[in-house]
Amino acid sequence: MRTWRLAGAALALTLLLLPGCSGGKPGETGIPAASGGGEGAGATGNASQDDQITRAVQEKLNADAALKAAGIQAKAVGAQVELTGTVKTLADKEKAEAAAREAIKPFSHLNAGVVDNIQIEEPGDGTGTAGAPASPDSSGKK
Repeated sequence: MRTWRLAGAALALTLLLLPGCSGGKPGETGIPAASGGGEGAGATGNASQDDQITRAVQEKLNADAALKAAGIQAKAVGAQVELTGTVKTLADKEKAEAAAREAIKPFSHLNAGVVDNIQIEEPGDGTGTAGAPASPDSSGKK
């Protein structure tokens, strides 16, 4: 009989401790909402936080007239911000990356980072002449 009481006490203790690790939504079981413990876009952030990061970076980029004119776009997924677009100079590319890094500082607890996929415009881009195929008559054959 004593064995059953001991087993019952162990079971009751286990059941009392179990809700603390149930994997529920953030905030419901003692899991902080910022920990990424709930549903979300990535391992270190959730969709709401990704939206906040995207907005913060995009606002910072748009605050610079040259970067806004270049149309640099930011998109955060799993707290990693991907920058895309085309700029005229390496300095503009570096300025965009620096602005993004500055904008994500408040999200450092999420291990936020920047993935720079910005392209630098090559001379002749946009003119329609660089790399254009030769016309059929330029071979000299009739």
